[in-house]
Amino acid sequence: MFGAQKEVGDLKGLCQMLMSNLVHPPKKVLLVGYSHGSCVACGASTEPYVAGICAISPPIGSFASSALRLKDLWRVFCQATTRKFVALGTSDTFCSEKTLRKQMDGVEAAVKIYERGDHFWSRSGLLESLQADVLEWCLAINA
Repeated sequence: MFGAQKEVGDLKGLCQMLMSNLVHPPKKVLLVGYSHGSCVACGASTEPYVAGICAISPPIGSFASSALRLKDLWRVFCQATTRKFVALGTSDTFCSEKTLRKQMDGVEAAVKIYERGDHFWSRSGLLESLQADVLEWCLAINA
């Protein structure tokens, strides 16, 4: 699990399978990941078949990022030219708004900060708003 390289490889394999084995394969895919899964998606952000990455509650605060060894995956995401959307709650315990804004400085991305949102969105009552924003972002890319 640490570093998530195996998970990134699995995700890339799944995407390649979808791109080549479906009767009507997609031309591109949008990857939406939550928490650790957002960093796994970030690790695939430079693949040519990825149209965009949505990272929800990325655990990129210093402790979480160091413990899970996710800095390299986040760096790939920040340097990638694919479309990006990042969602974070102001009460997230694994990444502060300040840390996210510092990490995203100079990175072209849509960033939405949800007041009172915690890492586990269902507790904060903001899940419906988050879902609507992610759907809107996905539809805008697919338009």
